[in-house]
Amino acid sequence: MRNMISCNRLYCETDRNALPFIGKKSTETICSMRDNAANFDFNQKGSFIMNLYIDACVRKNSRTRRLAEYLLNTLNAPYIRLRLEECIFPEVDEEFLEKRNRLLREGDFENPIFAYARQFAQADEIIIAAPFWDLSFPAVLKSYLEQINVVGITFRYTPEGIPEGLCRAKRLYYVTTAGGEFVPEQYGFGYIKALAQSFYHIKDIELIKATGLDIEGASVEKILRDCEEKIGR
Repeated sequence: MRNMISCNRLYCETDRNALPFIGKKSTETICSMRDNAANFDFNQKGSFIMNLYIDACVRKNSRTRRLAEYLLNTLNAPYIRLRLEECIFPEVDEEFLEKRNRLLREGDFENPIFAYARQFAQADEIIIAAPFWDLSFPAVLKSYLEQINVVGITFRYTPEGIPEGLCRAKRLYYVTTAGGEFVPEQYGFGYIKALAQSFYHIKDIELIKATGLDIEGASVEKILRDCEEKIGR
């Protein structure tokens, strides 16, 4: 018989010692239920089956965040939200790389420096919210990716030098918005897709986007609602 837990809508802070370099409210554990009450499975280790919501939005009334949160409500599963704008990542310089490489050689994968990588690797589904900026995504997302790309945690190399994923997740949602209509997918989304499929072995990648939001005369609310309707199907 599977272990189950029942809870109402719940917002609770995660252990501040579990993730280094974080701001006051950069991470939350959120059990979100469409009908205010639901049962959630535990995984084999007896902990929540939990999705990871990586919020790379910076504006208070972010349109990208609005769509991501609509998706989260539709998925109706507990999730951890990591607000990247409030994270303080260490500079990836020579000193940092030498320390990380030493820890990897020693097999010290439980070191706090790898907390973000462990969290990503253990998530059941990944949701990334990142607006389309300058043919890519906000720089803070790249800083985060540098923290989770860890050999031995999120991926490993075969003897032939081919990356092989170690992540639990089978699906990743990438949510984005853009002011214009020139939104080539090979850049921001394409980069994430390549990493997910080639390094993390997350093969099911779904792009959710709303574009043309800042074109003069655009019906912004209609564009967003149309996108939400597609999410809900």
